Amino acid sequence: MSVEDVVEKLVEYGHELNQKKVKKQVDFVNAEITPEKSPANKLLLENPFAFLLGVIYDQGQQAERAWYYPYQLKEQIRKLEPKHVATINLQYMDEIFETTKPLLFYWRMASVRTLRAAYRVCNYYDGDTSQIWLKDSPSPAQIQQRFEEFDGIAQKKASMAVNILYRDLGWLSVAYEGLKEIDVSNDRHVRRVFLRSGILDTDDEAMLVGRSRELSPEYPGALDMPAWIIGREFCSNNAPNCIECPISKPCAKRTQYEVT
Repeated sequence: MSVEDVVEKLVEYGHELNQKKVKKQVDFVNAEITPEKSPANKLLLENPFAFLLGVIYDQGQQAERAWYYPYQLKEQIRKLEPKHVATINLQYMDEIFETTKPLLFYWRMASVRTLRAAYRVCNYYDGDTSQIWLKDSPSPAQIQQRFEEFDGIAQKKASMAVNILYRDLGWLSVAYEGLKEIDVSNDRHVRRVFLRSGILDTDDEAMLVGRSRELSPEYPGALDMPAWIIGREFCSNNAPNCIECPISKPCAKRTQYEVT
């Protein structure tokens, strides 16, 4: 089996995942299993600033846990809008975040980044977070760059945000020729799958992005979600489940590669 066969299977699995999501809301917080979290998911689907904060908080812990926090913050400050958040002083914001240390591992960093995000949205986008992806009709590459200008967001989170805006939320309209600018994320699960399947030989961000562009030139980001799901649910560091993995047949199964 070739690398091209692996990519074909990844794309096929991505289509299957998309079909399962038809007529279903995007579920950032696992609300389907824990219905009491539905208000948190609703906030993320309706409030662009909550979405931005979810992107910022999503690091070093289970994604559903990080994405739940914008709602927790809203419950504390009542109004989760950039212009309101920008009026809160750092000491009070720290007090709010410190009480939730079991939920957010990087609470002090998240506190500062929340205020900086509010300031940036107010100063550059007139308090309207959606203008990050709407102002002056930017290309996907430009939108990714705009996200990377926020404290706490680099390639991994920025490309993830663009993919979610286009693929899951429908908040971003992209012409066919623009899809080539939407990349995979430099995420540990994606990297692990790329390395173990034989797509990559070196754990390197530039090579990860370049290889996905080479193998899926029309839409490199099409490889992102299926690789992330496989890395998280089938291809863990310590107990890879190759038997049930969707790309098991063409995969090189180089399980000696570990990515944390």
